[in-house]
Amino acid sequence: MRLRLVAPLLCLAAAACTAPTDLDTAVINVQVRDDIGRSAGRNEVIIRRVDAPDATRRVDTGTNTNGHVSVRLRDSGTYEVLVIPTATFSSSPSLRRTVTVIEGERVVLAFTLYRAGWSEPDQNPTREYTPTTWP
Repeated sequence: MRLRLVAPLLCLAAAACTAPTDLDTAVINVQVRDDIGRSAGRNEVIIRRVDAPDATRRVDTGTNTNGHVSVRLRDSGTYEVLVIPTATFSSSPSLRRTVTVIEGERVVLAFTLYRAGWSEPDQNPTREYTPTTWP
């Protein structure tokens, strides 16, 4: 009876020792905001390893509605991070960054997207604009 209980516990303990932990993996956190500091919502994010011989390792993901995504990487190394904005934002060269991460490191990259058109908060959201009252 005792042997039946001990054997599964030993297997679990061995698996816990060999499984990767947060300290073993590199993490890239991407935060995307608009030009007035609000969440930019869902946008596509591509993370590609650039220093490996095959250099084709790529992760395609996207931010959540709060403009964040956290990506755990198998290997430390140099990665290129690209944010592809939705149609409501304009694109710019600053949406591509290269970062080197090491084992156990968490890197935070903040990106700013610029809205096409008016980006200031509306001072009077209930006011209706007509051609004679347009600011």
